[in-house]
Amino acid sequence: MLWRTHLAFGLGLASFFTLDPIVLALAGFLSILPDFDRPFGHRGWFSHSIFAAFIFSLTGLIASSFNLLYAWIVFLSVSSHSLIDIFTKSGVPLFYPWKEESYSVAMFSAHGWIVNKAFMLLGLIMLAYNLGNGYNLI
Repeated sequence: MLWRTHLAFGLGLASFFTLDPIVLALAGFLSILPDFDRPFGHRGWFSHSIFAAFIFSLTGLIASSFNLLYAWIVFLSVSSHSLIDIFTKSGVPLFYPWKEESYSVAMFSAHGWIVNKAFMLLGLIMLAYNLGNGYNLI
């Protein structure tokens, strides 16, 4: 998926929990963070796994003085990346380091415009819905 697809989808999911612009900016950054693995072999290791999402959320939990809601937003933002990448043909090593195999629904190319537009639109709809309703748990 394209970085802007991950960004829109991550922001849409996070907006169910907060509309705080700083937290949303962090959620947006975290939703594209797994793609920073390109120098190490894209999707070939830690970054696109549930384990990575757990490690980042644990870090977020400690950094937020044990605020579970912030830790959940961190987990959701990082794992949303793998969630939508699983729809690509190359898949993701979801259970790395325990299993190195990639899991995939194998339906789309990572750069396919239909799947990117669909997830981007879904993210923007979620964000617009929550902005319109003023939904905010934090």
